[in-house]
Amino acid sequence: MLSRSRPLIFCSRLIASRSGRWNWSLPKAASLASRALLALACVAAAGLIRLALDDVVGGSFPYLPFTVAVLLAAALGGWAAGIIALVLSQILAAMLVQISPVDSGRSINALLFGIVSLAIIGVAEKMNALRDEARRSEEEAHRRRKQAERSKEEFSLMIDGARDYAFHLLDAAGYVTSWNSGAERLTGWREGEVLNRHVGMLYPARAGADSVPERDIAEARSFGNLEREAYRCRRDGSEFLAHVSITALHDADGQIIGFGQILRDITRERAAANELCAHAAHLRSILSTVPEGMIVTNERGQIQFFSVAAEEILGVKSDEVIGLNANIFVPRANRAVQARNLRKFVREGRRNGSPRRRIMVRRFDGSTFQAEVSIGQAVSGDQRILTIFIRDMTEHDITEARLEELRQDLVHATRVSSMGAMASTLAHEINQPLATMLIFVETARAHVPANDPDQSEALDEAIGQARRVGDIVRKLREFVARGEVVRTIESLPNLIEDALSIGRIRQMAQSIPIRLALDEDVGPVLVDRVQIQQVVINLLRNAIEALAGCQRCELRISARRERGLVQVTIADTGPGVSANIAKKLFAAFNSSKGDGMGLGLSICRTIVEANGGRIWYEAHPDGGSRFHFTLLRASAFPVGDAVH
Repeated sequence: MLSRSRPLIFCSRLIASRSGRWNWSLPKAASLASRALLALACVAAAGLIRLALDDVVGGSFPYLPFTVAVLLAAALGGWAAGIIALVLSQILAAMLVQISPVDSGRSINALLFGIVSLAIIGVAEKMNALRDEARRSEEEAHRRRKQAERSKEEFSLMIDGARDYAFHLLDAAGYVTSWNSGAERLTGWREGEVLNRHVGMLYPARAGADSVPERDIAEARSFGNLEREAYRCRRDGSEFLAHVSITALHDADGQIIGFGQILRDITRERAAANELCAHAAHLRSILSTVPEGMIVTNERGQIQFFSVAAEEILGVKSDEVIGLNANIFVPRANRAVQARNLRKFVREGRRNGSPRRRIMVRRFDGSTFQAEVSIGQAVSGDQRILTIFIRDMTEHDITEARLEELRQDLVHATRVSSMGAMASTLAHEINQPLATMLIFVETARAHVPANDPDQSEALDEAIGQARRVGDIVRKLREFVARGEVVRTIESLPNLIEDALSIGRIRQMAQSIPIRLALDEDVGPVLVDRVQIQQVVINLLRNAIEALAGCQRCELRISARRERGLVQVTIADTGPGVSANIAKKLFAAFNSSKGDGMGLGLSICRTIVEANGGRIWYEAHPDGGSRFHFTLLRASAFPVGDAVH
């Protein structure tokens, strides 16, 4: 059997050796019919050989040619062709053996042939797989070689075509070993002029003197890479600003075999950047002088610019809000509405901006204020930019309120002036009949019998009141004419008692208790007696009117020292004064009474201020009203002295 297997081994080696050089096998996509025809051809050829050698070998090796046929069929057509060749060989061999003399071991040879053929088919299939793998590997290697060559060529073209870049290689000592056309265009040096020269030739003379080239090579060697901006020299001696990148190149063992250097001229780029920075700084300086806050956002509301005025108005630095959404400056309750308005504005695409609208704006600390806000938009490429202008209206509103107050004061002054002129006229007109009435009353008093005290007392009271009216009219004319008062040093308790008596306050109060709480050390005051009595009478009458219909009625007059002043307080337990009236309580023509002119408290304020004090209102914590006014203390002057 060993002798029979040697031809098989030889044929296998022959086919295996040639399979790497020629592609004799059928393609994998070949049909079963093609493989069957291949097997039939191999078996037919083997049968012819068997018949031709029959006279030579006789019946010694009946299956030897068919073994070779199975081998060829399996090697060239795969396992399917090998199986078909095995079956056909068995059939043809059996037919040929019947023609030849009968061999006693025919069945054994047929069995051995089948076993060997199956082994041959398995080996041939394995060989085919190995052959296909080798062919694929060779084709892949060939493809990669072609791709590498093409990539190398394209890379060389790319490097040579890079106009603003200079690529060159250096050896481990810093000498130039490669020079591309981009380097030639950038520096003016030709390849033959720079090869094998040190890279220091590209450095300015001052850098070469300071050993900068050697330090750069050493740094790239230590850290593997070096990147910086530095000046380099051209062949004509001119300098240019370059972005320099030096990278260390290593072999398979990690040893440095050289360096790759890339130079890029950034002179124009840097000049443009510097000019852009200057324009930006100029623009920022202009925007910093704009009194309105300015916020620039994208269409999603993310803040991209925050002006100095916006920092002052909203109480936050720009570094803290860049990148945040601008809705942080909108009160939470209003964010949905403002976001809807903003989307509508962006959708409409109005270039002339939105009209100014007054809305509530939230500072970064959470406090809110009234502001006028307008929005403009611009399109840069595919990006939409929104500019929000904010004007804090707080000071404007305060100024407007002050102007309104001044206008009201002007109206008040006009009315007071008119009332003063009218009062002067009335005083002049009243003075004449008043003097006549006083003469008649005094004449009547002179004719009253001595035994009629009641009538005498009534006439004396009438004469006193008439003279008091005359004093009031006279002082009113003097005050309107010159704006001056003649103050005397008076005892405050006596002044208040006289006011209660003259004004018939107790008679008006009837069942209302009037309590006096005057400190003993209040001392004398420097006032115009008649005018201050008018203030006391007016405040007491207002209090009595306020207590009408109240269940708890009490009227209290108190006085205490307050540094160089005396503070007088008239308090009642009435309903008090409403908040709306209290704001302009001492303004002229401001009254809560249906039949009042609103002049009483205004006159009281004028009199108190003319006497060097002030008057104000205060709501009592337990209900009711408290009117306070201050007077000058005059303990250093004797009572009765007049002071202008």
